[in-house]
Amino acid sequence: GDTMEALLRLQRLGKDQASDTLMTMFAGMVEGAKAAHERGVMHLDLKPENYIIDEHGKPLLCDFGTSKGSLAQTMKSPTESPDFSAPELVNGLHKPGTITFEADIWSLGVILYQFNSPRFDDAASTEDPRRLLPFPYKPPETVTAVKLINEFVAKDEAGRFQQLGLQADNPVHQLIIQMLDPDPSKRPSLTTVLKHPSIARYANQSRDALIAARQLISEPPGSQLIEA
Repeated sequence: GDTMEALLRLQRLGKDQASDTLMTMFAGMVEGAKAAHERGVMHLDLKPENYIIDEHGKPLLCDFGTSKGSLAQTMKSPTESPDFSAPELVNGLHKPGTITFEADIWSLGVILYQFNSPRFDDAASTEDPRRLLPFPYKPPETVTAVKLINEFVAKDEAGRFQQLGLQADNPVHQLIIQMLDPDPSKRPSLTTVLKHPSIARYANQSRDALIAARQLISEPPGSQLIEA
């Protein structure tokens, strides 16, 4: 199946259609996580690579290797790849506690940031897709994603907006900050995310719209120019 790496090529085109496609995919990713939660399963490793796109253009959640049922007691944190992991997960080895479904909401907030990253506009950036994340860790640098996450959660809301380069008057940016709330209990539910005005119009898309989005992802217009 296709991975979400193609979305990064797509977004670099900077077209409204590209943005619509990304948001269509994001809504489908939220719906996939919501279906898992409704079955009592926390995925705990949500990231674009763990979705495949089916023949109808719909993102399907896969790789449930880290998933847990009900409330999981502290598990080993995925420190090898913490980019999408909630602070309660990355700090799990040091601070005993309970991991809840809200950890997946944080991960989806990271994905929403990636799909709307201000760093897309930074011409000086490298082509490494991780630069589009809010906490881009590139080994062997000493500033790790975990350190950046912990600096982020220690700040007030204005400081968190500033760290990620987001604008407080942008509805999508507001939603990202809400999903990345340091307090898991304050993160919006996935139902609330799907009802958000910036997301709702992309949820429950028609089959034709999904197929069109899938075609853009599989064969982004101008992709040959990007690869040249």
